[in-house]
Amino acid sequence: MNAYCASSVETARPASNGGPRLLALALIFVLASCSVVQNTADSGSAADFDSVLEDSDAPQLPELDDILADHSLASLRNQPDLALVALQAAVYEQRWESASQLLDLVEPTQYRGDALARYTQAACQYWLQNGEYIRAKRWLDNVRLQNELPLMSARNQILISLARAEVLFQLGDYQASAQERIFIENLLTDPAQQQANAQAIWQTLLKTPVSMLKQQQRRAVDQSSKAWLELAIIQHNNEVDISEQAKQVQAWRARWPDHNAALNLPTSIATLQQLSSDRPRSIAALLPLTGSLADGGKAVQDGLAAAYFNALAEGWELPELHFYNTDGQPIDQLYQQAVAAGADLIIGPLQKDKVSEFLTMPTQVPIITLNYLANGMPPPLNVIQFGLAAEDEAIQLAHAARIKNYRNALILQSSSDWSRRASDAFIKQWQADDGVVLSNTILSVPDNYSKEIESSLLLPDSQQRLQRIQNIIGQTMEFTPRRRNDIDIIILFANSKQAKRIKPLLSYHYAGRLPVYSSSHVNDGVKKRKNNRDLNGIVFNEIPWVLSNSKVKKQAAKRYQNSKNLGRLFAMGVDAFYLHPRIQQLQQSPDSALQGLTGTLTLSNNRIVRELQLARFSDGKVEASR
Repeated sequence: MNAYCASSVETARPASNGGPRLLALALIFVLASCSVVQNTADSGSAADFDSVLEDSDAPQLPELDDILADHSLASLRNQPDLALVALQAAVYEQRWESASQLLDLVEPTQYRGDALARYTQAACQYWLQNGEYIRAKRWLDNVRLQNELPLMSARNQILISLARAEVLFQLGDYQASAQERIFIENLLTDPAQQQANAQAIWQTLLKTPVSMLKQQQRRAVDQSSKAWLELAIIQHNNEVDISEQAKQVQAWRARWPDHNAALNLPTSIATLQQLSSDRPRSIAALLPLTGSLADGGKAVQDGLAAAYFNALAEGWELPELHFYNTDGQPIDQLYQQAVAAGADLIIGPLQKDKVSEFLTMPTQVPIITLNYLANGMPPPLNVIQFGLAAEDEAIQLAHAARIKNYRNALILQSSSDWSRRASDAFIKQWQADDGVVLSNTILSVPDNYSKEIESSLLLPDSQQRLQRIQNIIGQTMEFTPRRRNDIDIIILFANSKQAKRIKPLLSYHYAGRLPVYSSSHVNDGVKKRKNNRDLNGIVFNEIPWVLSNSKVKKQAAKRYQNSKNLGRLFAMGVDAFYLHPRIQQLQQSPDSALQGLTGTLTLSNNRIVRELQLARFSDGKVEASR
């Protein structure tokens, strides 16, 4: 058993969550619901908006059923003012099918000023609900809408800014989304609306990479923007002790005493002082340091040690860090041994079967496992699950592809267990996001890939149609087979070696122009262009350890820099160390996240969820993608 000793630990943490969408929709809805719409056949104008931001009474819109009782949908085509009222009512009542039909009826060029603003608000709410973010962005950028903005009331301009901010957020343009919200924050007068907008600004900033925040901060002219960016940079800084981070926040408040965030600190920032006093004093890491998994266990151990000594150099107040070898040892005995030695936090184990044993053991000390428990087995409340699950990547791919408005997916997967799990997670999320899985092909061995891909693209059906025609006319025809034409995107779950065979076959079988999304498994980490040219065009998600050159990575041994698998386990060890003082923050603050080397880490149902960065192969090189 080895031990690294000091006195106690801490780290800094950022925040990020899926909350801004709901916050934004709620805020847009609150504001929009205060609008009183006149049902007049001749004016088409909005009623008085003087109190729209202060008045939270129920909207004075007629019910959609009352409108449709006297008017057919077809007749509304010739009554643009009433059609607009019906569209607003359908959106307010969340009757999305009716809203879709009304949007097809309504021609926005018929409206001007505030009427066009009401159309925009209703249409954007529908598009956001339906995941049509690109369509919403195109409309918000429409020249006609831009020209009409000065003719709209201030309230309606605010509502359109909020809609724009939410669309930009969903498209991943966090910088522009935050700036849009910061621009209108002082125009909001209701405290609840100010707080909701401030929380959305914060969550959006914490989705933004710290390097981009620093660039923005250097260029910022607006004082409110400067203050927001400074605070977000403090929150992102994982490499300072929590007590030091709390001091930085105090200094920030002294510089910006009247700023919205200073008057109402984000929860993840406000908890820093408490976290500083509640940190663990002794950590036990349970890892396989001998046996078949020794290389993986030592990679995690070295990652933990690297983070520890990096923190020591930064002047952290550190805990004792002890390592226990789990190879061939009963996990219950190791747990009791660690607790008896004073451990108040366990990191590990790495082996899935040993993680599962914690389910049947009485455990009181908080535990951060380094693998995930089997589905359907709820962990004890003191057990936080952390690992490099393919499921996280698959779920993120589903979100990323739907944001791009791809809907009909064809899945190609290898026969490995991780690929099956990734495919299952993707399908579940894809269908939840209203996507359609056209087919899911499990590829067998490389020699069969061509036939299996050909079949999934329905090329044999095309050949059969040709054969029937030739039989009828009695002569041979020149013919180019056609694949099925309803595919929007191909999802590929395969390793790099397999993908290098599969991607060229897609071109061979007339599917070379289709977008291909994959998980990090498609990247073997080899940086030679000629080795990766067959992967060109594939979009995949990847951990920051691979895509960036962090200080910890530069100092790591070459075997971790050069080995894809060991490097990821080393990065997981680093993140596990930086996670340990942040668990309470993640539990208590929904806007909290850790910008780690394995991804942006958040906590959901006592499970660490990783959000990776998108990348793509271009000319054999890996480059960032959006």
